Amino acid sequence: MKLRIKGNSIRMRLSQGDVKTLQELGEVWDSTQFPSMRSFKYGIVSSAAPEIHVRTADFRIRLDVPLYQLEKWFDPAEVTISNELQLPGDKKLEILVEKDFQCLTTRPGEDESDLFPNPLDKHG
Repeated sequence: MKLRIKGNSIRMRLSQGDVKTLQELGEVWDSTQFPSMRSFKYGIVSSAAPEIHVRTADFRIRLDVPLYQLEKWFDPAEVTISNELQLPGDKKLEILVEKDFQCLTTRPGEDESDLFPNPLDKHG
């Protein structure tokens, strides 16, 4: 799973294996180890709540995504779940959960074997 944070947006991109884990276990997590030996964790958890909720605590980000949204997103034709959460001062936090596609050009040193086939790839 890849995490991208830029300004007031959070994007999580999931590989085929990540999606399978989320389907089977109802949650998927990844982490980044820092030199202090502390890990920053991030994940997605299936929720019974009616809308996406973000939890931050203990050096981690957790997206609670409603099961009904995930069930629709598990369909191969669906690529993105998106939502905006209202912040103080008329600001918004954009949330994106996406299937991670293989790049159209080779990237040396990157293993993309578990990523979804790119629908724009005319060769494969």
